[in-house]
Amino acid sequence: MEHERNYDGIQFEKYRKIVDFKFNQLHDELEDCYYKYWKKGLSKPFQSYDVQATPKESKILFDKLHGLIWHKYTLALNEQHQRTSLVEQCPKYEEFLKIRDKEGNVIDNKIDIANREISKLQEEGIEKTWQ
Repeated sequence: MEHERNYDGIQFEKYRKIVDFKFNQLHDELEDCYYKYWKKGLSKPFQSYDVQATPKESKILFDKLHGLIWHKYTLALNEQHQRTSLVEQCPKYEEFLKIRDKEGNVIDNKIDIANREISKLQEEGIEKTWQ
């Protein structure tokens, strides 16, 4: 299942035209497995994962895999930013990574959050299986 996506004029367009395709494919494949099969109790493998014993367990697995895809995406987008020359880097990207409280103080960043969440998922046995 492939969706048509427009990358022209979007935030961080330079990076996303390089990074998004793989992660959108994974997302679409996972959604297809869950909504057309797992939710109905039917088998449809996604990488090394498949339908669980109950619909509730399948939904939990779907949510974890979905989170893993987008946390890995965050890291891949950041890697693309780091590989890009200073002259060609997207403006405001570094600010985009910062998480601020109501007073505007930086309290976290998206890279650290992604790494923490990936570690938690790995502890539960949910790991990246795609290349």
